[in-house]
Amino acid sequence: MSAGSANKLLMKLTIAADETPELFRVLASVKDARHRTGRLKDLASKGFMVERSGIGILSSESAPRVAGAIAEGLRHTPSGDTVASMLDWEPS
Repeated sequence: MSAGSANKLLMKLTIAADETPELFRVLASVKDARHRTGRLKDLASKGFMVERSGIGILSSESAPRVAGAIAEGLRHTPSGDTVASMLDWEPS
């Protein structure tokens, strides 16, 4: 690894419609490749935050809610965002 690439990951990724249809649909709707990459980074960051917080997703079907809204002992209740609404994104 060169000094310039020490803080970067270069990945080749295939998103198949039959494996992750919603993710495929959302990313395919972004025509500009740079914006599509930005959208994928945004979704990955949000997914990582959800995973890291310990909040689980109840279901991957029909706009599931974050489980933390009903879990006991949480100090912070999520804002009510659904996974489907997180997929609806406008590039800035």
